[in-house]
Amino acid sequence: MMTFVERVHALNAHAEQLRRDGESDPRFGITRSKAGNRELCRTLGVPCAELYHEVMRCELRQEHLRRPCVLKPTRGAAGIGCMVLDVVGAGAGAGAWLNIKTGHRLGLDDIRSTMDRVSEQRAWWGDGWTVEELLRPAHADSLAPFEYMVFVFGGRPELTVGRRSQSGQTISRWFSADWEETDIGRGAAGLNPDVPLPTDPTAISAMASRVARAVPFDFARVDLYDTSRGVVVGEINDHTGGLQFSAEWDARLGEAWARGERNRKRRERRRTRKA
Repeated sequence: MMTFVERVHALNAHAEQLRRDGESDPRFGITRSKAGNRELCRTLGVPCAELYHEVMRCELRQEHLRRPCVLKPTRGAAGIGCMVLDVVGAGAGAGAWLNIKTGHRLGLDDIRSTMDRVSEQRAWWGDGWTVEELLRPAHADSLAPFEYMVFVFGGRPELTVGRRSQSGQTISRWFSADWEETDIGRGAAGLNPDVPLPTDPTAISAMASRVARAVPFDFARVDLYDTSRGVVVGEINDHTGGLQFSAEWDARLGEAWARGERNRKRRERRRTRKA
């Protein structure tokens, strides 16, 4: 039986082959597109960050950033180039924005330089950038909300990592399906006690399951934020990065993926017989 990591690599290889052949798989339009993510949330009636602007890199102006916001490559991944910007000064000069993620104060020229650097390093992402709502945290002692990335197989949550990137530091803590702290093979780095349980763990699990059931894959990673306005969808993915799991967890998640696949095929056969 294929492990979880092997299945993720196989899916990514399939997507890359399609790209090279100039072909497409409509399923990826849901999970590998921010517009597809937002459309799925709209269809399901679940909250996601409000879209403020979609701009080309050369078109970014001060008025696009007049509200606290998140600026990121439209076709980006893994948080590369993402800037979490709070307005802390007047105008567009040095220090007008605080990048909550890094703790650095930036001017418009600094922001544009970051965009240029990302464009040079990730040319295949194109020049499109997204400006969206900056979600406020549920916890008053935090600048950024905690994110809970839920690994869902066949609609069933199996594993969650809670994390936060703030002031140049990313902290994380892994939880099992029943919200018990668990070591997936990363030791203390994945067990930071400063990452709390969500305000409502049941709501996180239920939202992740609901969203994943609408995704046309047997595995989905549903990223949710614990915010001042409740649970909000961040991203919906058919794969994940940071593939560092113990052999036990790699096999366990691979089995969960296979189980989700078997259950889907069983449902499809039942529907065929009924038809």
